Amino acid sequence: MNTYFSRTEKILMTRMMLLAGLLGETIREYEKSKAADAAFMRGLRTANTWLGKSIERRYDLLDNDAAKDFVRHVKHMDILFVPNDKAKEERKQLQEMQDSLYMSADTFSKLYAAVIPYTCCRCPRKKDFRQCKLREIFMETGVFPIDSKATDACQYDYLAAGIDLMEWARQNLQDGIEIDDWAKQLPNESREKWEETKEKSHA
Repeated sequence: MNTYFSRTEKILMTRMMLLAGLLGETIREYEKSKAADAAFMRGLRTANTWLGKSIERRYDLLDNDAAKDFVRHVKHMDILFVPNDKAKEERKQLQEMQDSLYMSADTFSKLYAAVIPYTCCRCPRKKDFRQCKLREIFMETGVFPIDSKATDACQYDYLAAGIDLMEWARQNLQDGIEIDDWAKQLPNESREKWEETKEKSHA
């Protein structure tokens, strides 16, 4: 399995963590009652045990930073039960919260695209990428990994992930910036990959 969560799996694991908490609380409440059926309680405890084992196994397969990031994420989550006539409004409010990061998600995406060529593409922290503050910000603000299977490299290293630099530049460079002028500023490794993708695009 991947060492970093994809967007979909982060949602699935959030559900599992919240379900585990709710199941544990349910068991504790039933244990207060002397009339609880033994077979019923055994089933609940078994479900709780195996759910815990599944969550623990998934954590063992995660990168350490990804695991810490997810724990921070889950601490701010809780299960909310609302009547059907209020569910859509609650979901709308939640979506608005997820789509903004002190600025609109669209503005943040533009900022991210503008930053990449002058930071990640010239990364001085290839070997000690876990110390990168920009990587930390990306994880905290929910920027999903380019390479969710990364183990010994940054999950936001688009060059290592084999991203087509020519196509990326066309889509993300600001108006008025010439692609070739931008390419001249790249470090040697990135410039070589740029030349490769440029040749392929003209082939």
